[in-house]
Amino acid sequence: MANVCTSCNREIAQGTRAVKFLCPGCTELEIWRCEHCRKLSNVYVCPKCGYTGP
Repeated sequence: MANVCTSCNREIAQGTRAVKFLCPGCTELEIWRCEHCRKLSNVYVCPKCGYTGP
């Protein structure tokens, strides 16, 4: 399965400056952020608990 940005739902290409981390709200789901969304501080929402972050 390909990694997908939690903010924009685009597939994250290997070798880009994307990050992944556990949701700060539930600490159960991995949040993926592409370089573009990180630079623009686009909002992400955890699909499990609804936690919203920049």
